[in-house]
Amino acid sequence: MKHFLLNSLQKTQNKYFKSHILVFSLPFVVLSISLLLVMTSNAKKQILTTDANSLDLATSQLRSELTQLQETAKEIALNPNLSQFFLENNDFSGQAKQELRRYSIANRITSDIFLHYDQSSQLQSSYGTMTTETFLRHKYPNATIKSETLNQALNNMTVPTVLPDREGMNPQFLYFLTPINGSNAQRLGTVLFVIPVMNLTEQLELNVAESKQNIFLFQNGQLLTGTDSNAKFQVIYEKSSEHISTLSLNNEEYFFHRQQVPDTDLVTYSLINKNVLNPLIERIVWTILISLLIFLVIGVIIVMMISYKQYEPIAKLNSLYRKVVSTQEIQLHENQPFLENIGDYLVHQTEQLAYEKVVLQQVEIQKFWQLLLNGSLQDLTIIETEMEKYGEHFSPGNSYMIGVLSTKFASDPLKNMKIKSVLVDYLPINDKHYRVNFVEMPFSETIVFIVQIKSKNETTEISQTIRETMQAFVQTITATNVPIYFGEVVSVINQVDRSYMTALSEKEKNYRPTLLLHAPTVFEQEKVVDPVKVNFQENLILKLLQAVRSGATTTIESLLKELFEQIKIQKLTTPFKRAYLYNIFNQLLFVMNEEGIEIHLDNHFFRSVLTDRESFDLILQLSLKIARYFEESNEEQKEKVNDEIIHYIHQNYTRNNFSLDELAAHFTCSLSYMSRTIKEQTGVTFSKYIQNLRLEAVKQALIETNKPIKEIIQNAGYYDVSNFTRKFKTMTGQTPGNFRKENRVEY
Repeated sequence: MKHFLLNSLQKTQNKYFKSHILVFSLPFVVLSISLLLVMTSNAKKQILTTDANSLDLATSQLRSELTQLQETAKEIALNPNLSQFFLENNDFSGQAKQELRRYSIANRITSDIFLHYDQSSQLQSSYGTMTTETFLRHKYPNATIKSETLNQALNNMTVPTVLPDREGMNPQFLYFLTPINGSNAQRLGTVLFVIPVMNLTEQLELNVAESKQNIFLFQNGQLLTGTDSNAKFQVIYEKSSEHISTLSLNNEEYFFHRQQVPDTDLVTYSLINKNVLNPLIERIVWTILISLLIFLVIGVIIVMMISYKQYEPIAKLNSLYRKVVSTQEIQLHENQPFLENIGDYLVHQTEQLAYEKVVLQQVEIQKFWQLLLNGSLQDLTIIETEMEKYGEHFSPGNSYMIGVLSTKFASDPLKNMKIKSVLVDYLPINDKHYRVNFVEMPFSETIVFIVQIKSKNETTEISQTIRETMQAFVQTITATNVPIYFGEVVSVINQVDRSYMTALSEKEKNYRPTLLLHAPTVFEQEKVVDPVKVNFQENLILKLLQAVRSGATTTIESLLKELFEQIKIQKLTTPFKRAYLYNIFNQLLFVMNEEGIEIHLDNHFFRSVLTDRESFDLILQLSLKIARYFEESNEEQKEKVNDEIIHYIHQNYTRNNFSLDELAAHFTCSLSYMSRTIKEQTGVTFSKYIQNLRLEAVKQALIETNKPIKEIIQNAGYYDVSNFTRKFKTMTGQTPGNFRKENRVEY
């Protein structure tokens, strides 16, 4: 973990860490924002619901109080002690005043009750009898309502009515007028309840749910009372509407509700400042931020652990790859100190020569194993001589087995190249029971393992152990589950081509399991033979097809002999024999059609009765023609790729960071294979070839252009001008400036 933290800024680790933290944090941030919006919306909804409930309760209570006053008016109408006769008779008026005083005290919101009969011009109360003028002038002197208006309401009003004592300004009292009827439902008069506005205000305040909530009572646009006396709220009625839920007053935003008091012209309004949401939102935000921070810390730890687990095999691969690089001539370190000491220079040259010798030997060893795999080497004496020459011990007591591994380990070319390079760097493998050599075949993207089993006894058990060991070895190095396909164990080294074809067949069957099921039929009348009665030797045919594709002519002839031997072993009659031979021919035809190979076939000759020898020669001739096509095609492809490698070098050698690993990754091969290829094509190592190209480019530019020497050297791929100048003098005997003077071409 410490290693991961120390290297977390490196490219690969940043790639994994950033991708994982993005995958983790993005959904969490989206979830947090969504949660914030939902919680804020719920908080707003809760506030609005509370506001609406408070307004509904206030309106209901106001309605209840007014209803109670109407019930009181009915009781007054039915009370005999409050009849017009009793009120106007001096003997009984005292008792009537006591009754009115009792009703006034019983109602919480009223201060006085006055009774007016239609036949009278007087107002009866617990204070006595008075006219409306006296009522307005002496009892309520601050009232601005006209006596004519009050008289008209007292005499003509048929439904309960509310009149403010002041018109167009803040009232102090409200007059609630309720008509009363007799037992015969005939109108008798009006009861006038005097309601102090202060009492209504106190009642509204009891229903305020939030400190910033206000409830107001309006009548026909006039503000009667409210829990806030600020004059700005008098415009609520004008700005409000049933279709809006918010109001803007003096640059402040309010949530808004309104309700009509039933059976009256009174309207209640509720306003709550939107700022009331701020503390709630602040608490929600802090809660989410703290939770986000906690989960983010946990997430970062988890992501770092996951990234470390994913980076661990990459770090291991890079570590192994650096070891490979240390043994290969990978980069052109042109900025390393110049070897001025002759002794250091000679040591360096000796090391270079030794390295080139090793590369050449590797080239020859790879060619030798390829000849064995193709069946081109059959003479055991020659094979023994070659193996001894390359340091390989030849023993007649050994057995042999071939394994084929696909090298498509990763989609990233650079990573794939590193895995290949590390894998082949571990080869050959020496064990007391076996030795493993290899051949890299980049054109088919495979590595072929040549396993020498140091015993001919108990080979089945040993070979199984080797298979498992090799598979585990590959899995450990590559960190993948790419399988190795093994051929059979052969007792003689010149038969490894048979094992190789078996391994290729197994690999082919894995990738194309229906390979033999779609071969075109040449002779329709022969395909009806019952396949149960004929063993078509599909495994042998698959080996034959692989030998044809590999151009292994010796192996082709050997496999065909084995196939034809089966005719005798199975004792096939003529129809079955024809079907057996036509099946082989059809499979070859399938290969031709698949690859677009055009070879003239005489169908008339094939329909005639042939001897076994004639059939053998005919199929062998066809197989060899197809094999030669593949052999020529493979050679052409190899030459083409080699030309492309040289071309790619010439296109990129002037880049300072151009390297052998870039070249190997581009052409999907290992470092060692690319190093051998360049040595084989140019006669020198990669670094030497690049150095020569750059040197020639500098010489040419010095002679043919007027560019500054520094610019020429940097354009050739060097950035340490002084170091290159010393190297240039060593290689040419002159400084770049003197070289230009002596070889200058005037333009």
